[in-house]
Amino acid sequence: MIREKIDKIVNKYYNETDECYNSLRYDDKENEFYMEEEIKEYLMVEKVDFKIENVSGYSNCGYDSNFLAVTWIENNELNLFTLLLEEY
Repeated sequence: MIREKIDKIVNKYYNETDECYNSLRYDDKENEFYMEEEIKEYLMVEKVDFKIENVSGYSNCGYDSNFLAVTWIENNELNLFTLLLEEY
């Protein structure tokens, strides 16, 4: 259940033009949303034990990459979700 909701949040950040996931998105009214914050909010509302790490991978003037890792406990099992975030 939690994994499906995280997937739903993450899919909103897919950039079809660059064929990658971005950490930032805009809605129709140009409001900014950050993937990490959206995931944190969801997990906190659900009162889930979790940890999120966002680590820089590579950066130069035309390209940045980060690695997002989310861990949580569900049904006494440790779960892990990882994703490469890219910005052009």
